[in-house]
Amino acid sequence: MYEIGIFDYIMAGLWLVILGMGGFLYASLKSSRSPAYRFYNYALWAKMLGGLGFALTYSYYYNYQGDTFAYFADIRHLSMMFIEEPYSILQILTQPSGTFNSETYHITSKLNFYRGEDTFIVIRVITLLNLLGGNTYLGTTIIVSFISFHGVWKMFLLFREYYAKIEIELAFSILFFPSVVFWGSGILKDSIVISGVGFMLYYLNELIVKGRLSIFKSFFLIFVIYVTATAKSYVVISLLPATALWLIPKVQQNIENKAIKVFISPIIFVVGLGISVYLFTLFEKSFERFSLDEVVATAKSYQDWHYYGGDFERSGRGSSYTLGEYEATLPGIISMIPSGISVTLFRPYLWEIRNTVMGISAVESSFVILLTLYVLWKVRITRMFYQFRTDSFLAMCLIFSLIFAFAVGFSSYNFGALVRYKIPCIPMYLSVLFVLLNYDKLSSKKRTA
Repeated sequence: MYEIGIFDYIMAGLWLVILGMGGFLYASLKSSRSPAYRFYNYALWAKMLGGLGFALTYSYYYNYQGDTFAYFADIRHLSMMFIEEPYSILQILTQPSGTFNSETYHITSKLNFYRGEDTFIVIRVITLLNLLGGNTYLGTTIIVSFISFHGVWKMFLLFREYYAKIEIELAFSILFFPSVVFWGSGILKDSIVISGVGFMLYYLNELIVKGRLSIFKSFFLIFVIYVTATAKSYVVISLLPATALWLIPKVQQNIENKAIKVFISPIIFVVGLGISVYLFTLFEKSFERFSLDEVVATAKSYQDWHYYGGDFERSGRGSSYTLGEYEATLPGIISMIPSGISVTLFRPYLWEIRNTVMGISAVESSFVILLTLYVLWKVRITRMFYQFRTDSFLAMCLIFSLIFAFAVGFSSYNFGALVRYKIPCIPMYLSVLFVLLNYDKLSSKKRTA
């Protein structure tokens, strides 16, 4: 079993200095063009230290258990073999997961995650980075957190472009919210996914809304969509209807001729809806476990497992929850939407705390509840509807947050897992609340970037 040693701390310290200095120079060059970069260094260090805190927590508190060390075992094995057989390792990293090859079987037979593409994508992405990290867990974690940070940073830049007058609130929601920083900075799928969401939204805005066509941006967007969809396809599925709601009005705005706009609007809607349905069907075929039957079966099995012998608090089973009984049908699932959304955004409650992780999560959930109630008290419902009707970007954020919240809340059944899974929707949901709360401030003058 791998254990952290002195070389881990040396490599972590070295990369903290190198990346920290690089970030400082980069922010210094950019700050003259955009005031947003005054947050860059603080956010970068929060992310890297969050990654270090995550790594040390799983090393010493969880005693080297969890998916992160299972991933790293495969990454470390491939990195060590890369020195002896670089061609074989590159072949393994580029061929479909689970491929049997007699020439590489002596390597792949020792991997934990070779059979599943959704897990092996983590190995593909991080193995070569681990070589830069000196084949150390801490050093590689710092590099992963640095790269993941830039996807989140792109998300912040995008939101600030739309709502520059509340940049402090946006920075808190996207860059500094504790669970997003902590769980989105380690050697896990979650670091890849939240970064992917940020990159996707930013480059969709660049390519479609702004019309800044670029071969590099296009290919990078395709690459990010592929990696994110492979790791967690339901994230991209949740984004499909939301981004369509955002981008279709933007395309319409770029059409100056009113007659053409009236004629083409329903066509754009139908085409957009058709693409969404097609992509959903494609994902369902490619990832069979996300078909309706599989989703219901998986959710049921998770609920049964977490509630059988639920006293194992340190391993997470003591952190289980239930949404109640439901029929394994589409109407039955639809009836669980409010409960699924609620558990993701607002739980665990303070009286549900059973361990340290749940305690921290409960404090955050309490903040989200109070902020939501405050917004509902201060902002008229009619004004909310007006904002969502006139601001397609804001509507997109809310729709994605709710769809995603239901998806993870309905399928997790464990607060320990849920606190990780839900991080892609938390920055958007909090940003929506702050935008609603600051409507007068944002509307006093035209929004500036």
